[in-house]
This record gives sequence, structure tokens and C-alpha cells, in this order.
Amino acid sequence: MQYKKFSLFQNCGSQFLIAHNTNNKVPTVPHLHSQFEIYYNICGGEYYFIDGHFISVKPHDLVIIPKLQIHKALLKINTEYESYVVNFDEYIINTLLNMTVIGEASRRNYPFIDLSQIGKTLPYKIHLNMAQHEKAIKLFEECRLAEQSSEHLVTIIKFIEIMMFFNNCFKNASAEKFDNFVPESWANKVMQFVEEHLPEYVSVAQIADGLFVNRTYLTETFKEETGMTIHHYITLRRLAESQKMLYEGLSIKETATKCGFKNTSHFTKTFRQNLGFTPSYFQKNRSDSYPSEFRQP
Repeated sequence: MQYKKFSLFQNCGSQFLIAHNTNNKVPTVPHLHSQFEIYYNICGGEYYFIDGHFISVKPHDLVIIPKLQIHKALLKINTEYESYVVNFDEYIINTLLNMTVIGEASRRNYPFIDLSQIGKTLPYKIHLNMAQHEKAIKLFEECRLAEQSSEHLVTIIKFIEIMMFFNNCFKNASAEKFDNFVPESWANKVMQFVEEHLPEYVSVAQIADGLFVNRTYLTETFKEETGMTIHHYITLRRLAESQKMLYEGLSIKETATKCGFKNTSHFTKTFRQNLGFTPSYFQKNRSDSYPSEFRQP
């Protein structure tokens, strides 16, 4: 069967993007990208799927997703929904921290959230009180309007304000355990099962047995909920993991082995058939999509 070219590794094509979402369109499959993501749930969010686990999300919950972690929002169907989402490359923060004018003392104090500690010593999410919520909305909207008007310097200034504000919100927080949540959707159950068994290859039969459900029913339900077969999703998920490894600098041969492909030829063929380009092309072009406005002079 020939599938439409599609990747779960979905880079934004920019070092910075901000969006104000009001439509209640439930994402069907998770994705990952090399950018960090800030997700602020104003209303309508229910759970967030991060790195194979589910965390509950309530109104005024702020979630930070580390780069290269699989994730998606789970929304309450037929419910009013509103959120802000910010995607940004770590390059922006590193560039700011490396500016001479900041000074060594400020760099040691790290005036932004220590992003490497999200999900480790720092939690994935925090809850904002009403005063913090109003401040967050103001900052998000000012940043969004600046970006919309192509005021790039103002956008960066507003982004710095956002990160400084959230640094204060996070600094006294500690890492939380994941919620003990079992998803209701069969598609989400399958996705969680696949995450728990990466990087080993699992068959549809193994998933059905592991979830104690009829294989035919599971495959039909997954296709209805996501628009793709379980087998296709497993292939895309393995390829997304391979893109993550290639992005981090692993060789094609090592990536193919770690992701369970027979050999590099099998890996390259599967990669090209499903994504429309080769692993070597991805390696060469993975960081060439940034607009000139944010490139280092």
C-alpha cells in the first residue's frame, strides 16, 4: 500500500513561532521536533502525552516540552478550547547567554529556565494563579502581535520577558511523578504501548495481545481514530526516532541498528518510501530551515 508522505518529526521551519489556538481539533498522532515547546492551556485541554506518559492538564496549566520528546495534547471533545503554543530553538537562548554584555555572573545564575532539567529536577508543568495567568496572557499576546507584524527585535525582547517570567514561576517547583493515567482511546493505548517498547519492533498481534483486545477490532478502531494503520504508525514512529538520532549526530549505520532495521539499505529504502527523502539528505539539511532574520551574523 502506498501512503502519503508524512513524518512524526515535524520541525517548525523557524527558530521561533507563537500561536493562539481556539479551535478544538484533536490531534490524532503525537509528534516531535528539535524545538522546545511551551504549551499554555487556558481552557479545554485534558491531558498531555509526553515521552510515552500522560499528565493531566487543567485550565491555567503551563507545560514545557523538551526538544526531541514525543508529545501531543489531548483535548476535551465538543468543549470550548483555547491555548497558546510557543516553539523555539535552544540556539536563541544560547546566543543570548553568550552575549558579552550579559556578563559571567548572569550566565552562572542562568536568567532563563534550565531547559535541560525539565522533566528531571524541574516539572513538565506548573499551575499559574490568576495574577500569573493575566501576566502570561499579556506577554503571549504582545509577543504574538510583534511576530505577526514581523517586528523581530521586539519579538525576541518579548520572548525574553516570557522566559524570565516563567523562570520565576518554575524556580521553586520540583519534579512531579507522572499521573497514573490509562487512556480511554484505543489509539492512545496503542501509542503508549509502542513508546513502552521502543526501540524493539512490536507487531500488531503483540500489541493486541498486550492490550487484551481483539486484533481486528483494534486495527479498525485505530484506523478510524487516526486515519492510518497501526503498522504504518509503528513505521513512522521508528523513523521519527531515527530522525532524532540522526539530528543528534549518530551515523546512518548506527541509527539503523539502534532503530531495529535489518541493515542500512533497508533503513534507507524505508526512510525514502515513507518520508520522501533519504537519511543522508536529512543529515545534511536538518538545520537549514531557519529564516535569515534569526541567523547569527
